[in-house]
Amino acid sequence: MLQVFLRILAIFAVFAAGFVLRRRQTVDDRFIRQFSQVLMSIFYPALILNTLVLKFSLGELARLWILPVGAGLVMVIGWLVGGGMNLACRHWPESQLRTSRFLCTVSNYSFLPLMLVASLWGKRGEALVVFSTLGPELVLWTLGIQAITGHKLRWSMLRNLVSIPMLAILLAFVLLALKTQLPALALRLPVVHAVVRELGGTLLYSCGLAGQATIPVAATIAGMRMASMSPHHMFSGRMALLTAMRLLLIPALSLLLLQWLPLELEVRQLLLVIATMPVALTSVPMAEIYHGDSDFAAAAVLMTHIACLATIPLWLALAGIGAA
Repeated sequence: MLQVFLRILAIFAVFAAGFVLRRRQTVDDRFIRQFSQVLMSIFYPALILNTLVLKFSLGELARLWILPVGAGLVMVIGWLVGGGMNLACRHWPESQLRTSRFLCTVSNYSFLPLMLVASLWGKRGEALVVFSTLGPELVLWTLGIQAITGHKLRWSMLRNLVSIPMLAILLAFVLLALKTQLPALALRLPVVHAVVRELGGTLLYSCGLAGQATIPVAATIAGMRMASMSPHHMFSGRMALLTAMRLLLIPALSLLLLQWLPLELEVRQLLLVIATMPVALTSVPMAEIYHGDSDFAAAAVLMTHIACLATIPLWLALAGIGAA
């Protein structure tokens, strides 16, 4: 448990660098938005291509289909818990009810797990996290949007799935399919095979260099965002309830589900890590865009990320993860 705590603490050390930069006004909100766009348009897609193509075969990804499905189910559990909490807290302001359900639904399912899993399981773990995001992305743009808006589910919501990271995942599948044809190409056209192999190797090497920036850049941006968050709701009873739902009840229900499903140990452990995550950093801009309570969302991001320093090591210790 101490080892997991120290690894999470190391991540927060990088958060602190971004926090200090923002507090000293070295960077502003415009820079953070632009830096986030660079992360999502270059570094993260490069990591996706490099890790999926190098670490998996097409057959192995097909065998691991339960991983994104399981990660999506964890988000669905959060959506159901958020709905139950809203029924019990009908006296809350309407915008806060919608925001709370979104916060229960959408966890930090990508960057924080990437940072933690990379320190625990290395590049293989990174690749598994990247593949698992397929499920949460689908839930985010369907149930997540329904939660934050209060509207009914609509097919038009699926248009939001067309993003650069999702396109990178699709391209990785295409490259893996082409990779299966390389042995036959080597027999028929050895010169062409050699050229294709060199070009592919160069592309993946470039993606590897760019992808290495994903984790430190994501952590730095997280720290920058935390520095500009309002503490207005931080120490309220409502925040305590939401934190308990997100970091205790949802992981507990997810653990019960994961114990029931026939999963490989590697998949079960990774899904548990995803289930223990705090609320998503993107909750604040999502609350602003869809007229939720952005102050409450900002406080939830900060408080759940602080509280998870204690809860994540406890959950992982119960699961026997990171004990060695």
